Amino acid sequence: MSARVAFQRELEFWTTKAAKLKLLGEHETYKWEYDACLKNMTLYQRLLDKKQEARLRSSSIKASP
Repeated sequence: MSARVAFQRELEFWTTKAAKLKLLGEHETYKWEYDACLKNMTLYQRLLDKKQEARLRSSSIKASP
C-alpha cells in the first residue's frame, strides 16, 4: 500500500470519527477527543497535499524536454 493511500485512509478515519462525535453531540462532552480528530485531519490533509505537490513537481520535470 502506498503512503498516499495510507494517508487517505487515515484522513477518512479521523473525519468519520469527528463527524460521529459532532452528530451525536459528544464533541462538547469529549472536546479533547474531538480536538484530536481535527488535529489529525489537518495533519493527514497536509501530508496528502505535500505528496500531491511532490508528484506534480516530478511529473513536470519528466515532461519537460
